[in-house]
Amino acid sequence: MIAEQLGRDADTKKWLTVAASKGDTDAMLQLIEEHDTENLQQCWVWLYLAGLLGSDLTQGVAINERGGSYEDGDGAIYALTGIELQPLSPEDDSAALQRAERIFQSIRMKD
Repeated sequence: MIAEQLGRDADTKKWLTVAASKGDTDAMLQLIEEHDTENLQQCWVWLYLAGLLGSDLTQGVAINERGGSYEDGDGAIYALTGIELQPLSPEDDSAALQRAERIFQSIRMKD
């Protein structure tokens, strides 16, 4: 992302949020790990949304050092751990899930 390469963190977060809101789970992961770390409820929104889209960000993956492929191939394979978040209060958890479901519905409506 150009904003990230230029060190423009606010712009990076803005465009990652746009991408995540359109269903980009890599953007969701980056937001959780780098930009929304102080906003636990928003991290849960991204985690729930990824789940609704079929990606479990709590599960680790294995990637190949060449090209980042998740499949075996030439080169070393590295294991990446999944996301671990602190639990929310029942009220905040419900709100995060509802927000994720609203974003999911807006993504589905555009397909």
